[in-house]
Amino acid sequence: CNLPCNLTPPSLECEYILLQDSGNANSGGLNGLFTKVANEDDLYQKDSYLFQYSKVSQSWIIAESDERESCQNPSYFFKSTDTTIDGLSVGDANENIAITYPVQDGDYSCKQPKISCLDSEPTDEELNNALCNLPCNINPPSLSCSYIEIDIQGGNYGSDGIYNKIDNNLYQMGEYYFLYYVQGGYYAITKSDDRNLCGNTGPTAYLRSFDSNIDTLQNGNSIT
Repeated sequence: CNLPCNLTPPSLECEYILLQDSGNANSGGLNGLFTKVANEDDLYQKDSYLFQYSKVSQSWIIAESDERESCQNPSYFFKSTDTTIDGLSVGDANENIAITYPVQDGDYSCKQPKISCLDSEPTDEELNNALCNLPCNINPPSLSCSYIEIDIQGGNYGSDGIYNKIDNNLYQMGEYYFLYYVQGGYYAITKSDDRNLCGNTGPTAYLRSFDSNIDTLQNGNSIT
């Protein structure tokens, strides 16, 4: 091991680290809330992932084991040499950072990784926003139907009926909405406009359908 003697890792005051938009199509699990490990200033945990400062690579990484003192280049799921992280203080929110891994390419190339330094847990809304890993260029189906009639005949809590068009993929009948839920990639009946709901919470749905035949419905069409 040939680490220099005077290499002092950054010491963060954050009780929690919140990562957002730090992944690509295969790494959404990296986003979210990391909690400080007791008596450690450069080690945070979320499930099996550890956000930590690697001395040998002089970078912040996410790995599944404590690699802070390792003399071998560790295997990691995330890596950043951005010194913005080193200087984080409690209250710094949505600070833009550069990452060297994972590569944010294709539909994720427009994502800007962000980090927050918190002294208490975020609100549910803040956490859901951080956990959201939708690609940039989503084109949900656009229906031309003026009305949508749902006839399930039982088991869907009175949500059968005729829905009036509000938007290209949003229809309403009283308290119910027929919509396309983008993150899940399916049609649903809900009690709120949950089209863009994202993160670790899906909509409370009274109907779910992955039937792609709905995508091409035209006025006068009927499908089973």
